[in-house]
Amino acid sequence: MRPADDAFGWRFVEFGTQLRRRRRSEDLTQRALARAANCSEHTIKKLEQGLRRPSPQMATSLAGALGLTAEERTAFVRAGTGAADTHPSDGGAVGPLTTILGAETMTVHCWDTLVGRTRELAGIPNLLQQSRLVTLHGPGGVGKSRIAAEVARRDDSGPTLWVEFKHLDRDDTVDAHVGRSLQVGRSGSAPLRQRVIARLGNDNWLVVLDNCEGHTVEVADWCAAVLDACPFVRVLVTSRVVTYLPGEVRWPLSGLSTSAPTDSDRPSFRSDAASLFVERASATDQRTGGVARSLDADAMAAITSICERLDGLPLAIELAAGRADLYSPVTLAERLGQDQRLLQLGGAHDEPRYTNLDDMVMWSYELLDDDERRCLRAVSIFRGSFEIGAAHAVSGKEQPLHEFEQTFARLVGSSLISRSSDEASTFHVLETIRATVAVMKSRSEADRLDRRHAEYFAERAELAEPKMWGNTLAATLSDLARHHADFSAAVESSCARGDAATARRITGALFRYWDIRGHIAEGLALCRLADAADGDSSADIDARSANALGTLALFAGEGEEAVSALERAVELSQAFGIGHELAHALVHLGLSAEFADDSASATRMLHEAIAVARHYDERALEGWAQILIGSDHLRHERFDAADESVSRALTLVTGVDGEGVAWVLVGQAAISVLSDADIHLVEVERALQACIELRSGWGISVVGILAGISATRLGRRDLAAELLAASDLLLALTGSTHQPMMNEWRAKLIDSIGVAAVQSGDDEPDLADDALEVIDSIDTLVDRLLKSTTNRSGTDPAATGAN
Repeated sequence: MRPADDAFGWRFVEFGTQLRRRRRSEDLTQRALARAANCSEHTIKKLEQGLRRPSPQMATSLAGALGLTAEERTAFVRAGTGAADTHPSDGGAVGPLTTILGAETMTVHCWDTLVGRTRELAGIPNLLQQSRLVTLHGPGGVGKSRIAAEVARRDDSGPTLWVEFKHLDRDDTVDAHVGRSLQVGRSGSAPLRQRVIARLGNDNWLVVLDNCEGHTVEVADWCAAVLDACPFVRVLVTSRVVTYLPGEVRWPLSGLSTSAPTDSDRPSFRSDAASLFVERASATDQRTGGVARSLDADAMAAITSICERLDGLPLAIELAAGRADLYSPVTLAERLGQDQRLLQLGGAHDEPRYTNLDDMVMWSYELLDDDERRCLRAVSIFRGSFEIGAAHAVSGKEQPLHEFEQTFARLVGSSLISRSSDEASTFHVLETIRATVAVMKSRSEADRLDRRHAEYFAERAELAEPKMWGNTLAATLSDLARHHADFSAAVESSCARGDAATARRITGALFRYWDIRGHIAEGLALCRLADAADGDSSADIDARSANALGTLALFAGEGEEAVSALERAVELSQAFGIGHELAHALVHLGLSAEFADDSASATRMLHEAIAVARHYDERALEGWAQILIGSDHLRHERFDAADESVSRALTLVTGVDGEGVAWVLVGQAAISVLSDADIHLVEVERALQACIELRSGWGISVVGILAGISATRLGRRDLAAELLAASDLLLALTGSTHQPMMNEWRAKLIDSIGVAAVQSGDDEPDLADDALEVIDSIDTLVDRLLKSTTNRSGTDPAATGAN
């Protein structure tokens, strides 16, 4: 149908002619007007041709974008729709968040519910009252605009102005853009900024400047002028980049929490991130109730994995949830691990950067200069947290450090590098950013970065290794844990390019960390990879690497593999006079004989280890040989001999090996608990806290069994059963297996509890498959045992020293 054939057609043509005339008088292109009115250029063309009737909201937005006066605006809206102005000065509803909103009585409409963000919604309004300029900054997709919209919607202290910058042309000005939102025309005797300031006046405006990245210099200049001239105006900026304006208060936004709060009232959803996924995924199919109806433990674990991989970013989670009509959570988690491009919205969308994770990151990347891009590509190789010094080393030190620090700081300010929550001096790159930037490297650049990364972490591992034999063990383990993923990646990349020496340097230095912290299965896999890698390495590196492989294989229950690797370490160490490695291999061959019930061979091997350790002045390893001799005495119920060996060990390891001290305390607790029928919770508690300080999963598991035996003597079979279950789970999570002596203690505990009680579902604790949670559970259970003793005796055994 032609416009003239419609009853209202000529009115549309007349409106289109008026729209075209006013647009040209303001010197605006169709594209510029479309961006100012937050609609498509195609819509403007249709309106000007008289082929489309504008809605009241659209006509009002166009009037605002054209800077019409109140009288002109009313006539303009009526010409297009025959309706009254939907933005009268005394009130009126407006369109959704995606409309430019400028009336004093503006209402912000949000189509979706806001999940989480309680802290932000409580804190940001208070900051605006105190500081008047607050910048919400964070990576793309973190929800800056959505939070700002909610803050604006809830604000009732004065008029609100929302100015959207995502469509602002490079050649447009901030003054003109804000002026259009305020219906301040371009024509007038006073400069435009002065008229904008006059319009804002002394009212308590909340001005929201949304999506300001790319315009931060101009926005900062505008904010400085307006805040200086208008004493009651408050400005809330959302941007991936901070303005660096004096007086600016920055609120950095990170992703939604991926772990449940301890007081969570949503046990089925567990976290804000998972709650968002379930809500959005369920909306994809309301006929069956969606994902929410089919949640089980596997589905929730998969959802948590998805949210963690996506850094808790709301946009990324919503994109993933949009695929719930195609994949189950478990399948989606698997597919996402293979290809991040899975996360794209289907259908038309006027903002591609909000429908695709790669485009979202590229939008920020294209705003960077060459130095910033090079730095970002370099730091994207880190899998975990890192310091500026590490980033500078891996980048190849192409910039002097002081220049690199400035480049790095700009990337932090652009939300492409994030501060880690654990320490102010460490940083990380979100996985969603890292995965996109990683593919921007050329093959030669990627190879250079891989080599520098591996070399850096090989040196870091070697520097940490001697610190694991002193009083700095706990702090060293914590530092290594922060870089756990990068050490693993360095081993894998070195093996992939045939650099066996670098891979073995790392595994040889780190196996003790993997052992103590309960990463035995992962560490063993990396040791096997390094051992089989192509390339040559020196004898000392090979001996240390063989010891690493043998030790972890032993604790994983792979006896034959362990003995083979340890014997190879002995051969290399003897041939080249490497005392520390020789003593270590002999100690663990002795332990392997104990595990095989060969007491005679174990004793012979351990005494040989003592002789070697004394020759090379390896006090810690001599102490370990004494600990193991004591454990052999303990297994055969030679308690006095066991106590004598453990006491010698304590003298040797004190001050030189924190793990050795912890295991001496475990040995003393075992001797006390097993040698008589009394209750020895003081010794048990002391051993437990020493192991918890190191987060030694195996040690904590052993102490849990001893605590369980003590619980049965207190008549607390319920606590004993819980301790048994927690200890078994923790041992499984570390990748270790039950060893013969521990099996005997475990059987003793089961016999005391009763098989029926152990098998009863009512007695099993509700434990998550997370080592830290299990450790906390064991600590809590032992504390309850101590309180039981206090209640029975009326005294505190920890305070009196009584057993």
